[in-house]
Amino acid sequence: MIEWLALIIFFMAGVVVVYHHVGYPVALKLMTQGLENTRPNFYQRHHRITPLDHMLPSISLIMPAYNEAGTIQEKIRNLATLDYPDYKLKVILVCDGCTDGTAQLAKKTMAEPECNHLNLSVVEKPENGGKVAVLNEAISLSRCSVVALSDVSSLLSSDSLLIVAAHLSNENTGVICGSYHFLKSLSVGEQAYWQYQRSIKTRESSLGATLGVHGAFYAFRRELFDLIPADTINDDFTLPVQITMKGYQCLYDPRIIAMELEQACNEMDFQRRNELPPAIFNRPFVTLAYYTPSLERSLSTFFPVSFYVHSCRCSCLWYWHLQHYCLCPTLFFRLFWPFSWAFTASLSFIFSVAHNQIIRN
Repeated sequence: MIEWLALIIFFMAGVVVVYHHVGYPVALKLMTQGLENTRPNFYQRHHRITPLDHMLPSISLIMPAYNEAGTIQEKIRNLATLDYPDYKLKVILVCDGCTDGTAQLAKKTMAEPECNHLNLSVVEKPENGGKVAVLNEAISLSRCSVVALSDVSSLLSSDSLLIVAAHLSNENTGVICGSYHFLKSLSVGEQAYWQYQRSIKTRESSLGATLGVHGAFYAFRRELFDLIPADTINDDFTLPVQITMKGYQCLYDPRIIAMELEQACNEMDFQRRNELPPAIFNRPFVTLAYYTPSLERSLSTFFPVSFYVHSCRCSCLWYWHLQHYCLCPTLFFRLFWPFSWAFTASLSFIFSVAHNQIIRN
């Protein structure tokens, strides 16, 4: 009996995995057929002062930093090239307990002729309080109508803020994010992963909400901000979800480009994936590219277990995502989610029994 039950659960979980790899993209494609992913035209200033500048929203661009001496100068020079009225943009660099002279380098770069027009404030904190604490304090003190968050290690396309302003001119839009790219070449697996991410986000955006954004750059309405829980690991998931659950759209625009300066390597990749919280599984896909070859080799024994359990859990959260974000849930999703929880519970039971049998033998 146990053998048959294990076989049934195995194939049922396998169906869930296939759904995540194949079914979800196909379902998303079918759901977005006939939907025009229209992107608003944005006001092109060409770095000239015009009478229409006063119509643009004020933007506070906040950058938490911890020991970013290697990239802070290039970041400030990049921000100085953004096409946006100087009096409408306030940049805040929060050095959260930096010990490598990040603040000093930032002040030195601000004195350069091409950067001295930038309205940039450097806040130095003696001790590292964490990114969430920095964001809660800085965003709460902001008086601008729009808040943009960006990593120090990523460069922005010059028209990024103008595109943000165009999207947020629609009162139904609460969050806007852009496309994430690497300046230096990536492995084939990493390139495939980000290409897949961009494709999924494009289709999700046409439905009204992407599930999470990339922290390299995203912007939102200041009035919609709620304090981020102190135990939050990735603000770029929690914050957009909070805003989306209020009924606002979270959109993706590939015209906004955030270019990562840091080169991806196996060590950084392993650390990033090892630190990923469960929220990474909230979109229903688990790809083999998620695992580096070295990690696959070391976890080959446990890979099927985690793969199936996370896959089952994701399908439930996808249904929750549809329900709460009003993305037209279908009968299929309504019938599918109870089985997902059953899969997870049954898998835990089966693997426990199998483990006990192995010990006895």
